[in-house]
Amino acid sequence: MNSNTIIALQEHWLRPDNLSNLGLISDNVSYYGASGMSRDMSSGILQGRPYGGVAIVWNKQCNQFIKTVSCDQSGRCCCIKVQAGNRSVLVVNVYFPCLNQNKDYFVQLDECLGFIDCVLSNESYTDAVIVGGTNFVCNEGNTDQY
Repeated sequence: MNSNTIIALQEHWLRPDNLSNLGLISDNVSYYGASGMSRDMSSGILQGRPYGGVAIVWNKQCNQFIKTVSCDQSGRCCCIKVQAGNRSVLVVNVYFPCLNQNKDYFVQLDECLGFIDCVLSNESYTDAVIVGGTNFVCNEGNTDQY
């Protein structure tokens, strides 16, 4: 955090009860995020390795300019608002599912896109930045469509 103001994290692998570990990165950081394991942990014993989760970490000197907005239930998206002067910038961190043809892909993709649409529709802002992991080739020539 000595050379960065805001960092977007994907796949931090923290359980909901361990999200506070993000604050251990440095004494100079604040954070906001979600676990990717919330749903599975609420339905019983967690099996296998940890997975998922997104977060935004920022230098504490920026606290007065940053407002947390929202996280989605799946732990794939989170959003903060940075207010500086007359500019209000939404920073949406998203971890899209890996591109494939199964039904779960489309459900997870719809959840991410729905979250982004909801935030953009319900917040006031001058600019928006969407960052994160797309998990597909993101260019004009990409013809991978399912």
